[in-house]
Amino acid sequence: MGNGLDKPDTSKDAEMCEGNGLSCGVVSMQGWRPEMEDAHLCVGSIDGRPECAIFGVFDGHGGSRIAHRCSAELVPCLQRTPGFASAKTAEEWSGVLYNSFIALDAQMRRRATGEDFDDRSGATAVVALVTPTDVLVANAGDSRCVLGRAGRSVEMSEDHKPTNAAERRRIVRAGGSVALGRVNGELAVSRAMGDYGFKGRRDLGPEAQMVTAAPDVRSMSRHARDELLVLACDGVWDVISSDDAVRFVRDRLRSAVAPAGAISGAHITSVVDAAGALVEHALDAGSRDNMTASVVLFNLTPEAANKLRAGGAGEATDASAGPGRPSASRDRHDSAAQSSAPGSDTGSRRKALRTRGSGRNLHVVSGEEESLGSGMGIRVTPRPGSTRAGGPSSDVGSKRGGFFGGSPGGDATAAAAAQPVPSEPAGSEHSAAAEPPVSAVGGVAITAAADRRARHRHSRAGHATGRDAHGRRLYSGRTGHFG
Repeated sequence: MGNGLDKPDTSKDAEMCEGNGLSCGVVSMQGWRPEMEDAHLCVGSIDGRPECAIFGVFDGHGGSRIAHRCSAELVPCLQRTPGFASAKTAEEWSGVLYNSFIALDAQMRRRATGEDFDDRSGATAVVALVTPTDVLVANAGDSRCVLGRAGRSVEMSEDHKPTNAAERRRIVRAGGSVALGRVNGELAVSRAMGDYGFKGRRDLGPEAQMVTAAPDVRSMSRHARDELLVLACDGVWDVISSDDAVRFVRDRLRSAVAPAGAISGAHITSVVDAAGALVEHALDAGSRDNMTASVVLFNLTPEAANKLRAGGAGEATDASAGPGRPSASRDRHDSAAQSSAPGSDTGSRRKALRTRGSGRNLHVVSGEEESLGSGMGIRVTPRPGSTRAGGPSSDVGSKRGGFFGGSPGGDATAAAAAQPVPSEPAGSEHSAAAEPPVSAVGGVAITAAADRRARHRHSRAGHATGRDAHGRRLYSGRTGHFG
């Protein structure tokens, strides 16, 4: 962790974008860390595949360079990956995402030659690709993505820790060890971009190195009850469980759902408001890390929006958990962000934001209208010609130690994104049923410890069949297919 600050830096950077019936707000806070090491990705429509959107959080350690390179270079790398232009099915898109992670890591390593570059610098990466029919999440490290569906949380990624049995086996086979829960006693994650000092076995492929950038890629078919995605780094997940994050964001957004699901300036600002509230909630819950949260809202039907306002769907429980039994969940790593990729956002309407001032008030500068966020002190002010977000992030920090809205809004491709999506398999949702609280902040139970214990129960079922009990499909980089 390194030495912390005497008091947390609570100023925030923010960005929001929209496209394909989706809206996204990202907020990052440096917190107690001496440097901000995170970056993010927020693209409502991708050049070359305008019907698709992509979002990501990159949590740097040993410096911010790798995180910012991932943010800037992932989309161009994705666009160059074979199959990008033609991918249609979830399996095809999974292969493209998987290969783009491997290619980007190799590309950054080649560029590092001759530079003043620390081979211990790295970043975790969690990326969500939303197509008209599927949600796909590629993850390397312990940042996390959670889908909110009808008030329930569905975890779309698995934390890659050296103590996980499969991760430990790979580390040992590559000549490493796990000590104090870390790779060779140093690195707290077993998969990451960068960290080239752990990738030196020339006789092994990239997937077999002590630390690998090879992601797990999970996908789920889109459903009319999909409400939101939350992507965040472990600075959030270390103190807030997946269930509680979905509940918290949902409650924050409930009163802000635009009539008939229409996008408005006030509604879009509420996405940033929700992300900012989640980051503040993590700080109040005791996070000592950088914090970044990205909230993505799906287009809701008027019926679904009304149900959300009523709050009924949020009370759903998991019948399989049984009376008095907590439902399974998870836990996570670092956070904070900025940055968007070039060559993106065709057909999407983008609002780039810049933070002004410090403290808990977030003043955002936008190229659009002016409106006041609901309760977070987030003000969106017109700024002619605005095209980017966020204040600059520092180039240094560490992991080593010793919803609901969405209308086309003029998008040519939004009709494809809004087309009917197939029904989910029975039992495909993960319950947001309450777990015994460890502590409560702002009315939300913090159950990170129970979250950690339960997390591993969902991780392996999909390896044999390609689809687990929740309907998630896991892509195999070894075979190039699900399962």
